[in-house]
Amino acid sequence: MARDGDTGARRAIADVRRAIGSALATVCNIVNPECVVVGGDLGSAGELLLGPVREALGHGAIGSAARDVEVVEGELGDRAEVLGAVALALRSGALLPSPTG
Repeated sequence: MARDGDTGARRAIADVRRAIGSALATVCNIVNPECVVVGGDLGSAGELLLGPVREALGHGAIGSAARDVEVVEGELGDRAEVLGAVALALRSGALLPSPTG
């Protein structure tokens, strides 16, 4: 809706990007991640959200932390939660048969 020019949707995204940018700046100052993936409904907003988030992050984070982090849109879409749960189960061995049969 925001891409189509809906004023309310654009305002909501503007509020979200400020909050996310500020929060990510704090995270980057503390943890200094290489990459932040924005997924779900927010990730589907694409550059409408990600560009301003990067800008807010650049203003709020320590220079080196802001330069070192890449902010990208998630690629898993609606399947992210399910795929994450399966990956976690596989990693823990929960989906593997027991050795005793």
